[in-house]
Amino acid sequence: MRFELTLVEPDGSLARRLVDAASAQAAMASCGPAEQVIDCRGRERGGPAKWGRRRELLGFCEALEQVLSGGLTLSESLRALAADGDNRGAVFARALLRELDNGLAPSDAFEATGLGWSPFLIALIRSGERSGQLEQAFGRFTVFEKSLLEMRGKVVSASIYPLVLLGVSMLVMLFLMGFVVPRFAAALDDMRTEIPAGSRIILESGRWLGDNLGLVAGPVLIGLLALAAIAALPATQQQARKMFSRLPGVRDIAELAGRAQALRVTAALLAGGATVPVAFAVARETSGELIGARLAQATERVERGEPPSQALAQAGLAGSVAVQLLTAAERTGGLAPCFERLALADEARLSRSLERLTSAWGPLLLVGVAAMVGCVVVALYWPMLQVFESVR
Repeated sequence: MRFELTLVEPDGSLARRLVDAASAQAAMASCGPAEQVIDCRGRERGGPAKWGRRRELLGFCEALEQVLSGGLTLSESLRALAADGDNRGAVFARALLRELDNGLAPSDAFEATGLGWSPFLIALIRSGERSGQLEQAFGRFTVFEKSLLEMRGKVVSASIYPLVLLGVSMLVMLFLMGFVVPRFAAALDDMRTEIPAGSRIILESGRWLGDNLGLVAGPVLIGLLALAAIAALPATQQQARKMFSRLPGVRDIAELAGRAQALRVTAALLAGGATVPVAFAVARETSGELIGARLAQATERVERGEPPSQALAQAGLAGSVAVQLLTAAERTGGLAPCFERLALADEARLSRSLERLTSAWGPLLLVGVAAMVGCVVVALYWPMLQVFESVR
């Protein structure tokens, strides 16, 4: 749980601090012997922002970066944005100003608002505080978020076509089985002809569906609404993502996307002055479960004194070419640009993988739809052909 401590520093100044601890006693025990805690309050940790909120936060950070580039301080920039009507950016600015006016540092103020700011942004701001480059910190964050939104857009675009095709095929089958097949079944009953077993099964199924369409529609609609409600639960979405990521081909794409995101986070933090272990730790928070576990291994190796290239190679996050590039960057001190290049390479591979996946699933779904519709059409017309043959 997260606790907010109000304490008196050794120099007599008042400060506020956010601490993650199991209890209030443990939070107060984390303070130094010369610090006097005068208040301890539990606070809910801000959860990860949804994509709609992330776009709002990104827009606010872009606006804040533009104002900071004009030479204003952070407080002056926030006051300028807070005075700009009652839009979402003004609400964010006022929330941050309240925390800054209470004496918090900028990074702690962002974290204390509980608005769902990315841990990556908090780490960038913390690095910007030390280097005096808050404007660059927001600039790096906006570049990262835009690339992440672009990557998500590619994934969504690759998923839309198969889903639309699947939905249309279901509607076509429902129309055939619920409207066309019952009428064919009635016409064939009048002809009193011998019907093959396969055609009889489809005709009887269509007849039953046509007679009980109202009875079937209610439970189906209720079931779909129940599934939608269950799918909206965070636990269900998390479990669905885990199951979906284990599918052949999808697992490789998910791993590639997570690694590209982690590399880009690491590059931005290193460019802002963070150390490699800190950059890996923040990247671990913003990555998936698999990449996060590997980054944890790499962080332990770096803290034991191994170079980042070998640590990433042993954790399965860098191939032979990446290891050579990182080794050269370690000698020249250009780790941040090297991580950026590796992230760009992974993002390019991700785009190609999504294109291949889309091109593979599309024809397979078309073949499946054609096969289902073809079976129904053959089952309908086969008895009709027998009737025509007998007449002739």
